[in-house]
Amino acid sequence: MPAQRPARPAGARLWATPAIVGGAILVGSVIGGASPSAGDAMGSVVDALVITLVVALFVDVPLHRLPRTPDAWKVIGIAWSMNFLLAPLVAFLLTRVALPGHPAVQLGVMLYFLAPCTDWFLAFTRLSDGDTAVGATMLPINMVTQLLLFPVWITVLGGNAGIDVVGTIGTLLQWFVLPTAIAVVIRLGIALLPDAARARAAALPGRAVPWIVGAMVAGLFASHIGLLLANLPVFVAVLGCAVVFFAVMFIAAEWASRLAALSYPRSALLAMTTAARNAPLMIGLTSAALPHQPLVTTAIVVGMLVEFPHLLAVRHLLLRRRRGQHAGRRLRGTAAWGHP
Repeated sequence: MPAQRPARPAGARLWATPAIVGGAILVGSVIGGASPSAGDAMGSVVDALVITLVVALFVDVPLHRLPRTPDAWKVIGIAWSMNFLLAPLVAFLLTRVALPGHPAVQLGVMLYFLAPCTDWFLAFTRLSDGDTAVGATMLPINMVTQLLLFPVWITVLGGNAGIDVVGTIGTLLQWFVLPTAIAVVIRLGIALLPDAARARAAALPGRAVPWIVGAMVAGLFASHIGLLLANLPVFVAVLGCAVVFFAVMFIAAEWASRLAALSYPRSALLAMTTAARNAPLMIGLTSAALPHQPLVTTAIVVGMLVEFPHLLAVRHLLLRRRRGQHAGRRLRGTAAWGHP
């Protein structure tokens, strides 16, 4: 039986990741610029952090029973189609237009855009009064789909970046099997604990993820700061790509919600799941699969910097719309009382 997780402290958890990643970029850049040898030393621990991160992510993914109602499957189907069919099309067009001549950066941006979040989007859904029950069932579906598609995207997109696709997939399988086995053992061990200890132990991997990502980002920037500074204009273009991508996906989610006549809670869920991306997992998998392609991983980190402000903006727009709906219902109710 999977361990029960206590409700996550949404505010603290959501602010933690962007704050930690921003601090890690600063610390890693300063150390790498001041002492290249220290930067190389920090970069040498990235491999161990990759395994730790993937294990923590796999342990933290909650398992839920699949919904039985057709309405629930309708929104799940729409969300899956947007995340794994529409998002690749938008990402491909954007990267080809905005990042010509930079195949490694294109690959990183594509990988980031193609992986829907399996973690904090649910907290933002809750903060937006969205349907978290159906959202929770999306987590394992999204995780399994993107893990299956990751080697496909590497095969399809990696050739242009000068990547040994066959060797990369072999490396990825090795780095995937070990963390999966460790995660299964940990989950089984947690399930055997008493209730109180089980809840505390189940919460630890999720709390550790932002710090592990921060350590990886610090090592990445410290060991490759010269290369990153040389490509600074390209990463400014990556920020622009992220802004446009998130705007297009939000508009598409709003249009799909109206077309499918989704209720507000499920409309909010759709907006959030198509906005949030799974940067931690993509950073981990990309670092393992492409250890000598720092531009690919850095592009994911840069895209991640836009994501959190965008999610806050989406939450604001959703709640403003919800308040408008409530006000409209109150006005209609008042009019009905005034005109029997």
